[in-house]
Amino acid sequence: MKKQYISRFILFDQYIVLLIIFLFSGCQFDKSEESKKELIKKFEEMSVAITNRDLDQFVSHYAESPIHLPPGARTNSSKEDIKTFLSDKLGLYIIDGEPKISFSDDASLAYLFGRYHIDEDSLNGIEFVEGRFITIWKKTEGKWWCVVDIWNSPNAKYEHL
Repeated sequence: MKKQYISRFILFDQYIVLLIIFLFSGCQFDKSEESKKELIKKFEEMSVAITNRDLDQFVSHYAESPIHLPPGARTNSSKEDIKTFLSDKLGLYIIDGEPKISFSDDASLAYLFGRYHIDEDSLNGIEFVEGRFITIWKKTEGKWWCVVDIWNSPNAKYEHL
């Protein structure tokens, strides 16, 4: 009888451990899913800022010391540098479809990879341009910040855009 009681107690104890693991795993999953949704919302906000040519709103999503690597141009390492570079270019970019988003296991780092294009602009001598971009994001103090922004174009004539 005593042995059976101990056996049931150990089994009960194992269930408790499994329940605790399940609950903590669920909490982490919910936290990661919430974090992912927050980044998707940030990217959507940046897309709206591009469409509206709202440079201040667009740049507000960058970290204080980002790495901004436009093709054929110098590296920008501050929000002010990015604003200066994009002052006459922001509204040119059109994101094509949904970017691919990959997250770290704890959803505190992520990268977005996608494609963009620039429509023909005969007034400024721009032909149709296509390119790719990748951005790296870090979640700090509960907020997502773009820490690296890189893009390119296969047409060397438009590398500076």
